[in-house]
Amino acid sequence: MSNPLTHARWQSALKSDRIFPKGDIPRRGKASDKMVRRVVDVFGSAMLLLLVSPIFLITACAIWLIDRGPVFYRQTRAGLFGRPFKLLKFRSMRVNNLPAVIVGQVRGDHPMVTLVGRWIRRFKIDELPQLLSVLCGDMALIGPRPTVLEQVEEYSAFQRRRLDIPPGLTGWAQVNGGIEISWPERIMLDVWYVDHRSFWLDMRILWRTTAVILFGEEPNPKSLEEAIAYAKQQAGEAELARYSVPITNDGGNLSRDLTFG
Repeated sequence: MSNPLTHARWQSALKSDRIFPKGDIPRRGKASDKMVRRVVDVFGSAMLLLLVSPIFLITACAIWLIDRGPVFYRQTRAGLFGRPFKLLKFRSMRVNNLPAVIVGQVRGDHPMVTLVGRWIRRFKIDELPQLLSVLCGDMALIGPRPTVLEQVEEYSAFQRRRLDIPPGLTGWAQVNGGIEISWPERIMLDVWYVDHRSFWLDMRILWRTTAVILFGEEPNPKSLEEAIAYAKQQAGEAELARYSVPITNDGGNLSRDLTFG
C-alpha cells in the first residue's frame, strides 16, 4: 500500500498547521456534543490541576534533585486532524537527541529511563502536565493518545481516522493494554473508539484508568478481537495484512509482531 502522504504534502501540511489537505478534514459529532465535551474538559482539567498540584511540586523536586537536568520534556505531536502541537511531560528519561524510531518502545525497564522516571511512568505521573494541554484545547481528557509526526506520515486512510477527534490524556487503547500491546493494535482500538464513543463508554474508560494506575496495564483480548474484527469490516483484510494481523486467532492469543508496512 502506498504512503497516503508524500514527503512534499507532509512538509506542506506542517507549514499550514494541518495534515489533511483542505476539503479532506472530516467533521465528527454534533456541535452541541463538542461544546459539552469541551466544557467537561476545561472544568475537569482545571479541577485535576488543583488536586494534583502537590504531586506536581514533589515530582518536579525529585527530578531536579535526583536525576538532575530539565524537569519537563517537550515534543511535537499530532493533534486533532494531525495538527502539530507541543506535548509536555515530566522528564522520565536521560536527556538525549535520539529520534523516537531509535529509542523504540519505552517501558519502565528501558535503559534510558531514570530512577525517578521508573516510578512516575509506573503510576502515569509523567503524563500529568498534559492537563495543561487539555485546558488549552490541544487535547481532551479522553481520546487516542497523541503520537509522533513520523508515525502519522505512515498512516493509511483507516488509521488516520484516529485523528478525527482530539487526542486524550487517557483512552480506550490505554485501558485495554496500553504499552503491553503493539502500536497497530492500539490504533485499531483507537479507531474503534472514535466510531463508538459515547458518554457511557467514556465513563468506563475513566473507571478503567484508575485500575491501570493502581494495578498496571494488561491486554484485554476481548476488546482487541472486537477492534480487529471492526478494522477488517471497515478496511478489509488488506489493512490487517499490513500489520501481519491474523484474520482468525487462537483462543484470543493475538499477534504481537505487528509492524507498520
